[in-house]
Amino acid sequence: MGLRGFPNVQGGIEKHCEHLYPRLAQLGCSVVVLSRVPYTGKTPYDYKGVKVVPVWSPHHKFLETISHTFVATLLLKKYNPDIVHYHAVGPGNFVPCAKRLGMRVIATHHGFDYERAKWGHIARGLLRLGERRMCKADLVIAVAQNITDRLKRQYDCHAETIPNGVELPEILKPGEFCKKWKVTPGKYFFFLGRLVPEKCIHDLLDAFIGLRTDWKLVVGGGSDHKSGYADELRKRASTVDNVVMTGFISGEELRELFSNAGCFVLPSSLEGLPIALLESLSFGLPSLVSDIPSNRSINHASIRTFPVHDTASLRRLMLDVATSKASDDGISGRDYVASTFNWDTIARNTLDRMRQLI
Repeated sequence: MGLRGFPNVQGGIEKHCEHLYPRLAQLGCSVVVLSRVPYTGKTPYDYKGVKVVPVWSPHHKFLETISHTFVATLLLKKYNPDIVHYHAVGPGNFVPCAKRLGMRVIATHHGFDYERAKWGHIARGLLRLGERRMCKADLVIAVAQNITDRLKRQYDCHAETIPNGVELPEILKPGEFCKKWKVTPGKYFFFLGRLVPEKCIHDLLDAFIGLRTDWKLVVGGGSDHKSGYADELRKRASTVDNVVMTGFISGEELRELFSNAGCFVLPSSLEGLPIALLESLSFGLPSLVSDIPSNRSINHASIRTFPVHDTASLRRLMLDVATSKASDDGISGRDYVASTFNWDTIARNTLDRMRQLI
């Protein structure tokens, strides 16, 4: 619990669970995911051996997660699981409740959510409390080493790093979706992620404006709730030549746009372990990313960094790529992620930890 649901639900945690749990099912686990009704509907269904049971929650950016996890926790005795697995610091508030019910609990920390710009003082306090309570779990899994180090330092808890993963995709030739968005293969920058302030898409637009090139900028992603930030981005992008905003994309459309991009850009000020960056490497793309710890934890020669919010430095790197001055070591990135961020290995490591708890 703690996720919206899957498949094809926007979000890093959702993508993490969409890859992890079917593999655990293949390894012999009986997996029940308690999803949120606004994202998966009201009818339970099976996805690759995983039983997805929708649970009520309001569709509200402040109340949704806490309400859903509260109701889901009340249902635990109905399923009497060997392991309860919470995701993210907000749902971590309910780890002690599951423990009092006699459950073995794993909690996965996906990033410091209380640092997001959207939260007020009360919400930030609840999320920090959730992080502290999360550390009462029998095992805390962190998706990046910098998160593990910080948890051990602040809370002296038992935390281990098991990263996000990626599947090696088929590289697609340009087709209907490149035509749909009127992009030339190899001549566009690509961003993928939710339209939220900590992704710093406004910085990306600032950097792209004034860049003298015939390359385009394609921004893939949408917002989960009505957002003034997202509305302002769309309004601003509509006034800039060569900027394309696709909204939420998945499946073959996403693969085609990744396959034919010239460069991936991730200017975030906050990440856990960015799956979008792993996907960029899996498509063999060079990447330009902000130099925050989570981005730096993915270490490959095809990744170049710039100081967060430094739009001038980002513009210079984008110009280097567009004028072929940047080195292109992207193809070997596929080998790197296949060996280091392999979902099959991640699933086996997770199951080993579960068996140790049982």
